[in-house]
Amino acid sequence: MEFKVCKRCRNIFKTTTEAITCPVCSVALEATFKLVKRYIRSHPNATIVEVSEATHTSIEQIKYWIKDERIEYTKSSVIGIECERCGVSIKTGKLCNTCRNETVNILKSVYVKKDPVRSDPHYDENTRMRFLNMNNKNNKNDNR
Repeated sequence: MEFKVCKRCRNIFKTTTEAITCPVCSVALEATFKLVKRYIRSHPNATIVEVSEATHTSIEQIKYWIKDERIEYTKSSVIGIECERCGVSIKTGKLCNTCRNETVNILKSVYVKKDPVRSDPHYDENTRMRFLNMNNKNNKNDNR
């Protein structure tokens, strides 16, 4: 458990998660998110400024939810946010599909599974560790 400072109200709170807001602010943000979501459903062609003004929510918070893929622009919308890597317009998230695929391929090429290095050159795959069973009848006379 660690102590953190809430990004919204600046109060100190205890957490065991990656939370950036205290429990009180988290509940308030979730209520605001539901309000924004309802507004967008009833006004699908609203701009981010219109949504912000109608719901009294900051544009930055709405953009955060878009990047977090909790909200997305409609496919017919002419506006969007920019891909953080190449700048092309996207409807949700942080990266466009092309940049996302390139990033995944780069990460896959960096992480290549290698066979474990054997420290003993005389290692035999068929060699196994054996244990002596002291309760075994065959070992009764063995005083080791």
